[in-house]
Amino acid sequence: AIEENLGYRPYQDVELDALQIIDSSWACNQVEVFECKILNVPRPDIVNIPLGNVFLVHPFPIPPPGPATAQDQVPLSGAMLVAQQESHAVQRRVLRQLGKLTHLQRLYLGKHCRDWDNPEYSRLEIRGIRTMAVDEYFDTNCLELSLESGLDELAGLKQLEELDVAQMAHRIGLVEVQWMVENWPRLRIINGLKYEDCDGEVYGHAVDVAGSLEESAPEHIRWIRENRPDIQLW
Repeated sequence: AIEENLGYRPYQDVELDALQIIDSSWACNQVEVFECKILNVPRPDIVNIPLGNVFLVHPFPIPPPGPATAQDQVPLSGAMLVAQQESHAVQRRVLRQLGKLTHLQRLYLGKHCRDWDNPEYSRLEIRGIRTMAVDEYFDTNCLELSLESGLDELAGLKQLEELDVAQMAHRIGLVEVQWMVENWPRLRIINGLKYEDCDGEVYGHAVDVAGSLEESAPEHIRWIRENRPDIQLW
C-alpha cells in the first residue's frame, strides 16, 4: 500500500500559485510534511532561451554564454531593480506563510514529475550565478530561497529535517546554507542543492558565469561537507 511505503513519491506534482498562498491562510498549522510546487513566482533574474527539441548525448554539448553574461555582476538599476524588489516582496510573503508551519519536518518544493519523451531544451541564465542547458521540466518560476528574498522567514522551522529543491532555479549559496545550519538544528538532508537533472548527468556539466567548465564542487557544498558532513546532499 502507498501508506506503507515511506519512500513513495507521487508522479504528479502538487501545485499552488504563489498569490494563492499569500492571500490564504492554512487550514492546519500542524502539518509535518509539505510537498508542493509553488507556481508563478516572478523571477526577473532569469533569462530562458529555447534551444528546441534536441537529442542530448554524453558529454553534454554546452551552449556558450551569451553577451549578457559578461554583465551579470553589474548592480541592478532602473526597471530591473524595481522588478527584483517586487519579486523579493512576493517571495518574502510566500515564505512568511510557509514559516507559520512550525511543525514541518520535511519541506519538498522541488519537481519530481517528468516525461522523457521528446522534451524541449533551453539555455538558462541565472543572473550572477551560472548559465546552463535545462529541459522544460526544470522549474524557473520558483522561489529562489535566498536571504535577500526572505529565506529568514523560515527561521521558526526548528523541526525541519529535510529540504528538497530538486530541479529548481534557486539561488542558495554559502550564506544561505550557513543560515540553514544555524537555524535548522535538525537538518539532515538537502536534495537538489547542486543544479542537476534527476539523472545526475545533464546539469552536472553546467558552466559558471565566466563560461568555464566547473571541475570542483561549489563553495557552499564544500562548506557543508567540511563543517556538517552529517548532512546528506542529493
